[in-house]
Amino acid sequence: DPSGQAVLAANYGGGSIESVPIKADGSFAPATSSIQHVGSGPNAGRQAGPHAHGVYFHPKNGRAYVADLGTDDIFIFKFDAEKGLLTPNKPKSGRVTAGEGPRHLAFHPSGKFAYVNTEMGLNVVAFTVERNGGLKQLQSLPTLPAGAETKGASTAEIFVRPDGKTLYVQRETRDQKHLDLLAVDPTTGAAKVVLSETSERWVELNDDFKPLESGGFIWASERSGNKHLYLYDKDAKLVRALTSGDWPVHAIESVDEKRGVVAFAASKDSPTEQQLYEVSLKAPGQPKALTAGHGWWGVTMGEHGGAFVGAYSDPSTPPRTGLYGA
Repeated sequence: DPSGQAVLAANYGGGSIESVPIKADGSFAPATSSIQHVGSGPNAGRQAGPHAHGVYFHPKNGRAYVADLGTDDIFIFKFDAEKGLLTPNKPKSGRVTAGEGPRHLAFHPSGKFAYVNTEMGLNVVAFTVERNGGLKQLQSLPTLPAGAETKGASTAEIFVRPDGKTLYVQRETRDQKHLDLLAVDPTTGAAKVVLSETSERWVELNDDFKPLESGGFIWASERSGNKHLYLYDKDAKLVRALTSGDWPVHAIESVDEKRGVVAFAASKDSPTEQQLYEVSLKAPGQPKALTAGHGWWGVTMGEHGGAFVGAYSDPSTPPRTGLYGA
């Protein structure tokens, strides 16, 4: 949650969500709240019961929104961070058209709008966020041209550019051999493919797509054989690879556009080590290590970088957690 006191987890298989408190040492306490979703949808093969797909905190109203593919709901909960308790909102949910299957959600920076991509419907659904936390549907935008073949297609992730002027939606084939990134104008509904990834075996999905205030974006890909980061400009043209080599990036931890750096976790020197690094967005250069040692760093950073909570351990050092400056 935004206060850093708890993690909310979505259980896809069982269709439930839980609130799990975070203790001072960074470990988890027993769950303090668990809510089972109820319902189904018209697609017997995919919607025989609830399937909670993801949890998203509204940037301003303190509520958690849960996209449930199995019931076609976006369930809404009030969250008491101090007690770790979830309570159903009134109204309890917003809905997409029956059978579409909501997958993920992204909020407009203003908090006034929410956008949901549907896995079976292959649409982007726009909602207004009401004062009582409810969702009122505005429009539904297709991610495929009229008459296009829909068999084997699915939407994956959805993001909003920091200025709110562009939605980005990932559309993939169900065999995960082809992935498209679409840019959608939320005012006109116009959508175009700006980037594609293809593999004979598997295109791995990740959460490391980062729209930038400049209009460009950071894209993570395994096209080289290892997961690395790539910088694209506002026209979706490749500027350069931010990282490269025979080692993998694990995850982007923060993006600081004022300083022009991206921080990421990676196993650069050894597959048995994980360190925190940063690399420049402004000019080509090698990653700079922000942590030291020959062990594993787990890191929690703010969205825009700065200080971080680091948990370190190695074969001769028990886990230790502290606050560090980047």
